[in-house]
Amino acid sequence: DRDWTLKQFKEGRSNILVATDVAARGLDVKDIQLVANFDFPNNMEDYIHRVGRTGRAGAKGYAISFVTQKHGRIARELSKILEESGNVVPAALRGMSGGGGGGYGRGRY
Repeated sequence: DRDWTLKQFKEGRSNILVATDVAARGLDVKDIQLVANFDFPNNMEDYIHRVGRTGRAGAKGYAISFVTQKHGRIARELSKILEESGNVVPAALRGMSGGGGGGYGRGRY
């Protein structure tokens, strides 16, 4: 099923691929325009591999990640990676990492 599904996606017969964390690495699919992380990875290395699928060979795309208070431990590192890559760091994410910026304080969503 996995191979058939990937083939359909690569050939453009399917425009959307929904995958589990098992598909986070080892997929050679070009021209991905959007990656949505519904379940944020447990570490930044996996995050970089996931969102990096939109920027292969000079291509550009978008990555959307749903981050909640339970991810607070990685918020500082995520903020740093976003800054280094020239992206805007949302104030709420800065607030989660203790970096100020008027984020959603502890325990409030």
